[in-house]
Amino acid sequence: MTTASPATSGVIRAAGARTSVLSDRTIGILVISLVPALIWMGLIAAGGWLIGADIPFYALAMCGLGIGLFLAVVGAAVTARS
Repeated sequence: MTTASPATSGVIRAAGARTSVLSDRTIGILVISLVPALIWMGLIAAGGWLIGADIPFYALAMCGLGIGLFLAVVGAAVTARS
C-alpha cells in the first residue's frame, strides 16, 4: 500500500520547481476584500451621481480603503481558524 504526503516548499525548490510568491490563502483574502470594496465604491459614486452630489475621489478612496481593510481583517481571522 502506498501513501502520499504533501511536499514542503523546500523539497519542491530542491527538485527544481518554482513556487508561487503568494499563497492561495493570501490571494483569497485579497479577492474577498478588494472586489466588494470596489463594488461599494462604484455604488457610492453612482448614488452620489443620482442625487447630484459630486463625491471627491479621496472620499471614495477612503471608503474603499476602510471597507477593504475591514474585510481583509475579517477574512484573515476566518481563514486563520481553518
